[in-house]
Amino acid sequence: MHPLSGQWDRVNPFHYPTAEWSVGDVVLDQLTVTPPLGAPPIEGYQVGISFFNPDNKDILPRLKDERYAGLEVTFPISRLLPSRNNASAGTSPASDLCAALPETSHLAPSGLQVRTSNAPAQARPGEKIDFTLCWLAPSVPLSDQPVTLDLIGATTVELYRGAPAHGGYPFSHWRVNELVVDRFSLRVPRDTPAGRYTLNLSVGMTRVTTLGQMEVPALPRHFALPSPAYTSNASFDGHIKLLGYDRGEAKAGEPLSITLYWQSLAETELDYTVFVHLVSPDSGQVVAQVDEQPQRQGYPTSLWAKDEIVPDEHTLTLPALAAGRYEMRAGLYVQETGEHLLVDDAEGYKLGSIEIGR
Repeated sequence: MHPLSGQWDRVNPFHYPTAEWSVGDVVLDQLTVTPPLGAPPIEGYQVGISFFNPDNKDILPRLKDERYAGLEVTFPISRLLPSRNNASAGTSPASDLCAALPETSHLAPSGLQVRTSNAPAQARPGEKIDFTLCWLAPSVPLSDQPVTLDLIGATTVELYRGAPAHGGYPFSHWRVNELVVDRFSLRVPRDTPAGRYTLNLSVGMTRVTTLGQMEVPALPRHFALPSPAYTSNASFDGHIKLLGYDRGEAKAGEPLSITLYWQSLAETELDYTVFVHLVSPDSGQVVAQVDEQPQRQGYPTSLWAKDEIVPDEHTLTLPALAAGRYEMRAGLYVQETGEHLLVDDAEGYKLGSIEIGR
């Protein structure tokens, strides 16, 4: 996998099922991951390892020092070398993908060919759009020219300009007849005006093809300060501030609604997961919790604009708890890595105590 272009190959071995493991076993397992034909020979690839339940696909969380540390462990690998074969060498996941894309566009006079996936029908400001360019080099060497991807509408919005493979594999490095699968995940700028756009691909000064039309809807943003019942001024690593919260009445065995009021202090590329935990003051154990992205997965932090106010409602399902006082905590973390935004060097912020009745 690559942090800019995603997963390229996957193996799901069960040579020695974990149900047969004993405590203390050291299990050695040799696996082969094959980079598909067309994967750009650039730096930055990683191998990721995780465990999941084959029945429901739930991933087993990784722990470090008995704390949540993400969903997988990754290992960097050296720069991927160019394939010894060219596009005529047969099929692979990459070449099969290219064959499924719309008809080829030819870039005269160089003879460069490209197939493209279609643009999504809609993307909100700040949202990423994913698509693939399958390039086929001609039988003559290429000169370097920039690849440009633009949204053309009432205004022009440049999404990318640079060499193929996120700048890592310029045309002059390509071999004749080489297949290059170029995957993009590009963010629509947060200030993009609402409207209908055409996603265009150009090489140098030549417009090659259109990837389709895309609607960018108006995204309502709120900047007026709220007036929550419980106020706060907690700053999470200077990225996000908690201004306060509202909550409903807490009764054992019933759902508890809580609305957090966040303020974005800086734009971020990361999608943080919000957690709200109810903690027993005696044992320190979490007795109820909800972990989800803001607004019930509907408004990830990577879309937020600077200074924006985001009301964020969550529901805690309370078990049959003993009556008494409990502590509520809230915070933010990256699900993939377990990285938390800290408040005063702590991974969560104490919202306060709450009385649980019956």
